[in-house]
Amino acid sequence: MPISPNAVPLFMRLTGSMRVAYGLNMSACPVWPCKPTRISPCMSSLARIFPNLGAGGWRRFSPKSPKSGHIGGPPDDHRAICRDVLLGARDPHAAAVAEFRLDDDDAIAVDYVAQLRRNWPKLARLAGPNGRVALDHGRGMVLQARPDDQILVHPLLTLCWSAGLSLFMRPDDTGIIMDFPHHRIWQRVPFVNLTESVMFIRGDHATNDSRTPFDAATPVPLPEAEIAEILMRRFGIDLAAFRNAWPLRAGRG
Repeated sequence: MPISPNAVPLFMRLTGSMRVAYGLNMSACPVWPCKPTRISPCMSSLARIFPNLGAGGWRRFSPKSPKSGHIGGPPDDHRAICRDVLLGARDPHAAAVAEFRLDDDDAIAVDYVAQLRRNWPKLARLAGPNGRVALDHGRGMVLQARPDDQILVHPLLTLCWSAGLSLFMRPDDTGIIMDFPHHRIWQRVPFVNLTESVMFIRGDHATNDSRTPFDAATPVPLPEAEIAEILMRRFGIDLAAFRNAWPLRAGRG
């Protein structure tokens, strides 16, 4: 049975006004269009909006999909918020639910959701007794904003980074993606790691809430021209334009 069109709720975690402003500067840049706006018109997308951001600010880069939504509310424990949002969005008639998480400065490729759907029939055979199985897309890029406003691009092979990781579950499962530390998910559920295509971007800058684990990844040497072509084809990002725009977005141009 194919995965249901309603089976992929997305929760955008936004915490801390400084980090939100900096992260959204990165993701809202006109040449960074690959937040959920470019994922899939058939996925369900939900954003929890805190008072310091406001729904009006979020809608500038929210999904252009009838299944997108905004949920207002005060700041709270992010895991509790995620649980309420994700469990409330599930389709009880779906064959499976695939959940993934993105921080405000992450991005996924234009065919990410299509890949989840395409791989589900094979993954279903590997699911554990409780129906859980994880799919880790372990080829991505880090766009690193240096203090001098240079943007460095690091193509990497990774293992269980959060931006490229999805967890498939039964609709009635009481767990959510946030219950599993992404770097140790392989200890708790069957998982598959795919590295054929560049599938995610992590933004690295001064206000990341966790350090980018470069030491745990394998660099993939690529010519600059190929990097720029991949970013445009896979994410719709104009690298040269992004580099030119970044100092202005960061408030220093």
